[in-house]
Amino acid sequence: MNTPRLYALFLATALFAVAPVSAQHDHDDPVKHRPSETGVHEHRHAHPGVSLSHPIVIESPLPETKLRLDYTFADAGDAREHTVTAEAEYAFTREFSVELVLPYTFLDADEGDSADRLNDASVALKLATYGLVDRNLFPAVGVEVVLPTGDEERGIGSDHVVELEPFVRVGYWRGQFELIGALSIGIPLNQTDEERDEEDFVLAYGASFLYHVRDDVQALVELHGESVFGDEDASALYVSPGVTFQPFTEKSISLGLGVSLPLTDDRDFDYAVNVMSIFHF
Repeated sequence: MNTPRLYALFLATALFAVAPVSAQHDHDDPVKHRPSETGVHEHRHAHPGVSLSHPIVIESPLPETKLRLDYTFADAGDAREHTVTAEAEYAFTREFSVELVLPYTFLDADEGDSADRLNDASVALKLATYGLVDRNLFPAVGVEVVLPTGDEERGIGSDHVVELEPFVRVGYWRGQFELIGALSIGIPLNQTDEERDEEDFVLAYGASFLYHVRDDVQALVELHGESVFGDEDASALYVSPGVTFQPFTEKSISLGLGVSLPLTDDRDFDYAVNVMSIFHF
């Protein structure tokens, strides 16, 4: 599992050999749901011809205007970490959006003092195309800039390294199934010579497999991980089952609950609990 080629093969298989993504919702209310020109039913807050749901861990390729609030609890054995994340995204057009992510972390270690502060914030630009919607494909590209708003001495993020993360995301749907695949490369821009020996860049990848149990309930399984390349290469892979749902007739609010479990010996935690809430505008 430490070979980059194996991960590339896994991601390619997930993206191109599996056929799923987006549900054709049936609803009697023409205001909340309406058929698009492509025949796919969509929520009022969705884009024409596209009906992609949000995974819990992996990011969506859709540019949209939303507020997302997440809570994650991770247990690493010798430390427990609580992170509350606020994410605001604004779509200037249906193809382009800007996103700001602000995580705040509470760290409770077995040894040493507990700490809490702002973790590494990030700003992302996302650009999508609707040219393949008739084939049930929705690709997007973008770039994320990770800012050093953390504190390394406290074990929360970085206080000096800026990271550039170009990414590509693809959504695919068929019937009640959806698939979202994601790939990104983290490139540190201002490391010291010592840090550069430890980490050259990070390859992150993931795939979300989602099934619409009902019009307002979705079951999903996500596979995601990252490989660190440098003086000592390391790779970690996780599986995250979960459920998302829309509790109100108005579909602009989505909630989600899931867990993340490591599949490799290299890991950041033994298990994690993920809670998601999304408000569309």
